[in-house]
Amino acid sequence: MKFLTLLLTSMLIVVASAQMYTYMYIQGNITFGASKLIWEEGPGASDLQSFNINGMTVSLTLNLSGYGAPVNFTDVLYLTNEYNGAVNNIYINVTEAVGGADFTEAKMHIWTNATGSWQYLDYVNLETLDDYYTDSMAEANDGWLMTFEIDAVDDSLSDPDFTIAVRY
Repeated sequence: MKFLTLLLTSMLIVVASAQMYTYMYIQGNITFGASKLIWEEGPGASDLQSFNINGMTVSLTLNLSGYGAPVNFTDVLYLTNEYNGAVNNIYINVTEAVGGADFTEAKMHIWTNATGSWQYLDYVNLETLDDYYTDSMAEANDGWLMTFEIDAVDDSLSDPDFTIAVRY
């Protein structure tokens, strides 16, 4: 009998304890502020068939006049750090690739002016899905220059598209 009473008492304590809750809350707010990095149109953008910057998105059309020799589109696009001391770890990757069989070369070259003069960093291959480049940009007004090198196999291309994502 004592055991049964002890068991019932224990069960009542467990039930009463299990029904007591303490709540904690998180109140958040999402705002959109100025971007640390901005796109800027380079003087070479005027040589493109079309070029547009709309906030965080750049749309451009690289027009080839022939094939069999690389065409370089220089001084097209800049990625600039607007804020002093804001270190930006940047990851650039190809999220939609052009058809590899259609091109001998399809690259976006990346240059930096961190030392005061333009120095070559690397490229992303527009023919390779998920090809990437990553680095950091730390000083105010540092920038990266994006140039394009395209060499088509022939002129029977059906306007291949590519997409490059820039994450920071």
